[in-house]
Amino acid sequence: IRDRLYSLNGVGNAIFAGTVAATSYTGDGSALTGMKLSSASFKNTTGGQLVDGTTFVTLTDWADDGVDAVQYSATTGVVTLTRAGTFLVSVTIAAETLLPTLNYRWQGEVQLWKNGTTDVATTSGGYIRANNGANYTGITFTKVLTFAASDTLAIRVRRISNTAGDATTTPGQCHLSFVEL
Repeated sequence: IRDRLYSLNGVGNAIFAGTVAATSYTGDGSALTGMKLSSASFKNTTGGQLVDGTTFVTLTDWADDGVDAVQYSATTGVVTLTRAGTFLVSVTIAAETLLPTLNYRWQGEVQLWKNGTTDVATTSGGYIRANNGANYTGITFTKVLTFAASDTLAIRVRRISNTAGDATTTPGQCHLSFVEL
């Protein structure tokens, strides 16, 4: 592994940032030669961004959580990929209401927005029912996307439920990751 090992998950699989350069592999009879694997991971640090409106807002609170800085950069919520390729993109958005209003419900829609103009993936989910103590929710999805060099990707969120309220992103619980395939 070149660059750095990021962490180990509970079953012993490496989660890393940087580039893996494999020149040989033994163990199950398969072989990898000259393969490079590039990845990046971002998370929100402060949270508190309002996601309570019915108009999409771009999440802007992305911080480096293990990034191959040569291949990826994030500024004001937009990630730029410096190299063309096919990527596995994974997104988790966590929302909460800290000041629940009577009968407030929230269901969200998350959109991957390429180059500021194209919706390349959309999903909806999550549910907050504030007056029943269900004040937190999350939406997660994964998509394989192809990018050209210098393409950008932003994560946009909006409320699709009918009842208004005060949902915000949860600090440290929103994640965005890329793995080049």
